[in-house]
Amino acid sequence: MKIFQLFFIGAIALIFVTCAQPRGLTGGEKDTQAPKVLKLSPQNLTTGFRGHTIAMEFDEFVQIKGLNSELVVSPPLDYPVTYKMKGKRVFFEIQDTLLENTTYNFNFGNAIVDLNENNPLDSNLFVFSTGHYLDSGLLKGTVMDAYTQKPTKGAKVLLYSAAKDSAAYKGDPIYVTHTNAQGEYELRYLAEGNFQIFALETPGEDFKFIPLTKIAFHSTFANSTQEESVNLVSFKEVDTLQYISKAFSKEYFSFNIGFNLNLVNPSFTFTPSNDTMEYFIEEIRSDSFKFWIPGDRDIDSVHIYISDKTGYLDTAIIDISDRTQYLKKLKKRKQPQVPLKISLGSSAGVHHYFDTLRLKFNRPLEKWILDSMLFVNGNDTMSMQKAFDSNIIMAQLPIEHKGSSKNLRTITITHKWQPSTEYAFIFDNGAFTDILSLTNDSTTLKFKTKNFEDYGSFRFTVKVEEYSGPLLLELLDKKGAYLRTYSIKSGDVIFHELAVPGTYKFRMILDENNNGKWDTGDLDQEIQPEKIVYYKGTIDIRANWDMEETWEVDFK
Repeated sequence: MKIFQLFFIGAIALIFVTCAQPRGLTGGEKDTQAPKVLKLSPQNLTTGFRGHTIAMEFDEFVQIKGLNSELVVSPPLDYPVTYKMKGKRVFFEIQDTLLENTTYNFNFGNAIVDLNENNPLDSNLFVFSTGHYLDSGLLKGTVMDAYTQKPTKGAKVLLYSAAKDSAAYKGDPIYVTHTNAQGEYELRYLAEGNFQIFALETPGEDFKFIPLTKIAFHSTFANSTQEESVNLVSFKEVDTLQYISKAFSKEYFSFNIGFNLNLVNPSFTFTPSNDTMEYFIEEIRSDSFKFWIPGDRDIDSVHIYISDKTGYLDTAIIDISDRTQYLKKLKKRKQPQVPLKISLGSSAGVHHYFDTLRLKFNRPLEKWILDSMLFVNGNDTMSMQKAFDSNIIMAQLPIEHKGSSKNLRTITITHKWQPSTEYAFIFDNGAFTDILSLTNDSTTLKFKTKNFEDYGSFRFTVKVEEYSGPLLLELLDKKGAYLRTYSIKSGDVIFHELAVPGTYKFRMILDENNNGKWDTGDLDQEIQPEKIVYYKGTIDIRANWDMEETWEVDFK
C-alpha cells in the first residue's frame, strides 16, 4: 500500500474518533411563550348563550392546575366547573342552571398553563351573556392593609346587592374577583346599579365573613358606572374574648401564663394556699406573666385562680417541670447548675451617657454584697460600697414581696456618666445571690460612652392640611420596628438633640378619638380603622449633623 493511501486512511479514522467524543446536551432555548387560544366555542363576549360547555383549542398541549382555586366566576356558581381534555382541546363543563339575562365572567387565573414550562394563559378572562346584551359596568381599585399600608394580595373582592342586610355574614355575593400582587382588583361587565363592596383575605363557605379574620368594606354604596377607584383598607377587628393562651413550665423553679388580652389589675391565687409556698410574679407584658418559685421545692403542679378588674375569672393547672429531670439534662452538659448570669442592657459595649444604665439577670435576685463589687471610672477604681455611700452611684435591688408583679431581673443604676469615658463593673464570685441561692461567677462588664459630636440632631415639622385634631407620630428603625411615639398636632416641631446616628422611618396616625393609640375598624358599627400614613423614604441621622425636614401629610 502506498504511503499516500496509508496517510489518507489514518486521517479519515482520526476524524471519526474526534466526532465520536461525548458532548453535553444543550436542551435548546427555554420556552417562555404562553399558550394561545386558536378556537373558542362559544366566542368570547357572546350574547344569548344557552349551553353548558366552553370549548378551547390551543396552539400547544396544555395542563389544568388548581382549577377550583384559580377559577373565579361572577356571578358565583353553586357547583364547581369540571373539565375534559382531548389533545390540545379543553372542554369546561358548567353544572349549574345559568341565570336569565345575566353576564358571566370566567377568570381562569393561572389555571391554564403549557405542558412543559407552566407558562400561564395570557387572555384568561372569558365573558358571555345569557341575555341579549353584555353588561358594561366597571369597578376597580386597591385593597391595602390598614396598618402596614402594604398591598393585600389574593383577597377576594365581593359585590352584593345594595338591599342585602348583613351581606358579609350571609355570603352568596353577586360578583367576585381577587386582588393581584399589587393589591389591585377590577370587576368588569357589571350590571348597572349600586353595590355593597367587601374584601376578605380568608373567606369562608359561600364567601362568608369569618369573624376575627381580615375584612375591608366601603362605607357607602359603590356604583358600577362611577369612574373613580374604590380603594379599601383591610383590618382585623378587636378580639374581645379573654382566655388563657399559654401555660407552661420549662424549669422546676418557674412557669409562664399568657392571655389573649391584657389583664387589668390582675389577682392570682394559688391552691393549695398557704404561707409556706412563696412565689414572685414578673409582668413581662400586660398579657404575659412569669412566676418564680424560690428555693429547691419539688412541686408537681400548681392550681391558679385568676381574676382582674374587668370581671374576668379563670383557672389554670400547670404541670411544673420535674426538678430531677432538669438536673439530669444539665449533668449531660457537664453542668451542675446554671449560674446566675449578668449582662448589660446596652448594646455592643456602648452606653449613651444621657441614659440610665441597666444590669440584667437571668433569675430574680435575693441579695447582693457591695464589698464584692468594684466600679471602674476611667483610670479610677473604687469599691461599690464607697460609690454608694458617697452617692456617686445610686441603685436599688429589685427584691419584691410575695405576689408582686414588678421587674425582678433588672437593676437600674444612676450615675453622672461622662462623654468619651471607659467604665467597668467587676463582680466577684458570689456578689449576687438569686432566689435559688445560686450565685454569679466572676464577671467583668466593660462599656464606654461616646462624645457629644458622635450624635446628630433632627428637627421634624409635621403639617396636616385641614386637620387640627390629635396626631401620633411614631418613630421606627430602618426595619420598621417601633421605637417611640410623639403626641402632636399639625404644625408641631419635633426636636431631638442627641439622636443616635442611623436610618429611621416615620408613620403618622390620625388619632381621631384621642386615646393615644391606633384603633382598628368595626364592621357591625361601620367604623373604619384610623388612618395611617407612612413617610416616603427614610430619615438619615449622621454624627455631628443637624437635620431638618418638613412632612406635609396627606391622609386622603
